[in-house]
Amino acid sequence: MRSERRSRRRAGWLAILALLFLAGVVRTSVGTTRLRPAEPAQTFPETDAPFPSDTASDVVSYADHIALVTAVAEAEEPQTAVPTPTGSSLPAIPRRVTFRIDRLLWSRPDGPGAPATVTAKWCGWVIAAGKRTPCATTGTPWVFVGGQYVMPIALDRGAFAPIQPFAVFRFNDGAVTLEEQDTPLARQLTNASLDRVAGVFANALPDAVSVRYGHLRPRARLAAVMASRSVAPTARD
Repeated sequence: MRSERRSRRRAGWLAILALLFLAGVVRTSVGTTRLRPAEPAQTFPETDAPFPSDTASDVVSYADHIALVTAVAEAEEPQTAVPTPTGSSLPAIPRRVTFRIDRLLWSRPDGPGAPATVTAKWCGWVIAAGKRTPCATTGTPWVFVGGQYVMPIALDRGAFAPIQPFAVFRFNDGAVTLEEQDTPLARQLTNASLDRVAGVFANALPDAVSVRYGHLRPRARLAAVMASRSVAPTARD
């Protein structure tokens, strides 16, 4: 009975905190922990660069750095639409989020130097029944100003960006915290400290074919790797 009462009290407090968050009462600043919105609306994965990201080897094949970053600013982008699991779409407001580089955990040998900040388009809000609801792209964490993340970044198209959003993980209370992420890499990094994260990527071997094209920027490298693997074997006489 006592444990049941504790569970009910805990559920009640969580509900109150969720309502406070939605009302804008729960605030945050850099260095503090902000609650992830309860059940943010999920959309289909969105990325215009399908870089592999299931394993540490995938990530180091195309990233220039693995960094611990903090989201420090966000700005709304023009309204667009996102698909839903039913095949329909909802109006949505994406965000442009700026991340500060706090610490480098891994860097590609002979890669470009890391910047002080990176900026990326990120899921923001969907609009349904006239209300804005926070959304998160399936397979990526909810990003909020003040939150810290382990993030692969690379110089691509003239700017640094997190080119593998599905290999971005929330870092909270000294450990990687998964949010609806279930890949071999996610499982490997579950509850990992920064030192452990650094070790995972330091010991990962990049794809041998990607190494051959290591002088190319990530998109060109990926295209070269895919092209080399799609060449049909020479027919025998």
